[in-house]
Amino acid sequence: MINLIRNELYKVFHKKSIIVFAILILGMTILNSWLYKTNYDNDGNFIQNNNTTSSDMLDTYLNELKKYDYNKEDEVLEYISNKTNYDREKIISDNKYTSDNWQYEYLYNDKVYDMIYYINYYTYVEKDADKLSSYQKMLNSYLDKLKNNDWKYFVNLELDKVNNELQKYNTSELKVKKEVLEYRLNKNISLDNSYMNNALNGYESITNTLNSYGEYDKLNYEDKLAYQRALKEQKINKYIIDTGKNVLKQNDLRSGIADVVNDYEIFIILFVIIIASGIVSSEFKDGTIKQLLVKPYKRTTILLAKYLTCIICLFLVVSYTTICEFIVRSLFFSFDGIDVPMLIYNYNTNKLLEFNPLVYMLIIFIHRLPQFILLLTLAFSLSTIFTSTSLANTFTILGYMTADVINTLSRAFNLKFMNYFVTLNWDFRNYLFGALPNYEGFNIKFSSIICLIYLVIMLVVSFTIFKKKNIKNI
Repeated sequence: MINLIRNELYKVFHKKSIIVFAILILGMTILNSWLYKTNYDNDGNFIQNNNTTSSDMLDTYLNELKKYDYNKEDEVLEYISNKTNYDREKIISDNKYTSDNWQYEYLYNDKVYDMIYYINYYTYVEKDADKLSSYQKMLNSYLDKLKNNDWKYFVNLELDKVNNELQKYNTSELKVKKEVLEYRLNKNISLDNSYMNNALNGYESITNTLNSYGEYDKLNYEDKLAYQRALKEQKINKYIIDTGKNVLKQNDLRSGIADVVNDYEIFIILFVIIIASGIVSSEFKDGTIKQLLVKPYKRTTILLAKYLTCIICLFLVVSYTTICEFIVRSLFFSFDGIDVPMLIYNYNTNKLLEFNPLVYMLIIFIHRLPQFILLLTLAFSLSTIFTSTSLANTFTILGYMTADVINTLSRAFNLKFMNYFVTLNWDFRNYLFGALPNYEGFNIKFSSIICLIYLVIMLVVSFTIFKKKNIKNI
């Protein structure tokens, strides 16, 4: 058996198509790392050119101003209204604030608008120098704090406002807002666009969402699924806030290794399909099957060796892809983030589990192994039964590509008979650490039995037909 497998591996890895595929995987890891390097900042945020303040916008407000005459009593209020918008836009433009800057949001609040409005009002309407000077000082003080990045001043103002409102309205939203503001001050989390700020904002949003669900036991299944996912997201954001570790960053070595199976899923699957769909049929096409069968091995032993070779190739391609990703990511990102753990939420204990990136990748791979094995076996069986590489390739890839469509239709129309279809059962990530499966009524035992039944049927049919195949006319 070992000699047979060794010979099969030798034949597989001497095919030009496999060498080309290996180069393709390496190329994709390089492209993937380059995209992360050039399109993401140091915090792992996607770089966007969000310059929402433009000369065109200023020109628009200026053109509007030209329509009104502040010397005319019936037009002066329209004039100062447009002048207020223009002045605020000019402040934003002069300071080069964009929607990525926290100052941008604070310049678009009612308080700033009112200050600028009254400056214009006391300039063009009442012409009160004292009030004009008072509002001008207020605005200058406000703008100075923005320029000096004094975000704590604004947070404290907001906290005072929330505390006052809590005395009147003891709502859950206000309590969460107070908690978040105090977190921001205690943890020194500025309003700048950073992973800590994103985590804090995410924590606030998700906590409010969780509070809106009510009692968990009274939720329907879809809401329970959404609640679980929200709870997981809340815990991860809380972890980031408490530890300061950027566990959601994708442009580093750690994330590259951990997400190998998910990021390169299609290449892994296509690789094993190509091997499995040709490992038997190519023997018939090339006429080498006779030479193989005259060897002192049973047909079942020969076919089993070929099947085990396909499974070994699955593990080899995952290992190869991981090595390529490790080398390439190391070149692009050094060993950035390798000391930061990957997190998996344990739904049974309501706690986050920390894993080394490589261990995390292996956990994901093991839970996706049923899908890979079943697709591999389908290609292998079709190749054995019909001795056609193209047919085995086409139908297996088609099955893989339409799996999500089948699953979506089954869920959308609640097709109970589809519960026994393998594509709804082959992704065991749905059961990871007590998670609710995507489909009500499913469990790991049921999915295991369904996957095993499909696997056994395909293998039994393949071995039975191979044993009875007539090779005299080949």
